[in-house]
Amino acid sequence: MAHETNTPSSTKTDVSYRKYLPQPGNKKLTELPNCNAHEWAAHRCSVEPFISNWVAQWNETLKQPYKGITIDGNVIPNLFSVAADGEDHGTRTAGMLSAAQELLSTATEAERVALSYPLDSPQWRYWNNPELYIFKSGVRLEESSRSLVTLIHNLLRATLSPSGYLKAAGCMKTNAFLGRLVHGEKVLNEESFNFVIFGTPSLTEPWGWQLYGHHLVLNVCVVETQIVFSPVFMGAEPNLSMKVLKAIRYCFMLKSNRG
Repeated sequence: MAHETNTPSSTKTDVSYRKYLPQPGNKKLTELPNCNAHEWAAHRCSVEPFISNWVAQWNETLKQPYKGITIDGNVIPNLFSVAADGEDHGTRTAGMLSAAQELLSTATEAERVALSYPLDSPQWRYWNNPELYIFKSGVRLEESSRSLVTLIHNLLRATLSPSGYLKAAGCMKTNAFLGRLVHGEKVLNEESFNFVIFGTPSLTEPWGWQLYGHHLVLNVCVVETQIVFSPVFMGAEPNLSMKVLKAIRYCFMLKSNRG
């Protein structure tokens, strides 16, 4: 739908993002206002062979052995090294550990079971960034308690830099803006994302977390003082609506200044 153009910056303000959105009466979106995320995914799979075929292909791919991220399908050995004992990478792993432990200790038993997976779980590969809620793992923010959502955001803040968190949260807010534009707030909103913790949060043993949903995917692995962010996807739709993004940034600045 929304795509960046090469329009000179002096004329970009004359370009309306609305022309990149589905027009009223678009057959694909007829059922969107009537569906929640589960219903929308089921509907799209039932009426669009492309979607059902895509899901089938992904299910087959998930059965294949995990390799990692490559450029040609072949793993390059020893490409990266693990930090030596006592080596400080300047990361805030202690703050991450505290935030993760508070999240797990405050969550209900059902929430802990839902969001916790072994470190080597295949659910690491279940993320996807379309709005179609098909591959399900962890907890869905919009289906979780307010306290749990707040604690998840606390862990994001403890992991990311201030500007990194601002960008991630901005993607989530822009997703909600898109939902309002296309009358699909029950599918596209600020909390239509899943969160998972892998392993047991620790300063000495590997662990990690994952957040995924429409136009935002974060995978974080922690090994002592070392953090690996991969794969990561951050997007925005519409991405020509700079006024919206500036407004989001301004709101965050006001909130930060108020403490």
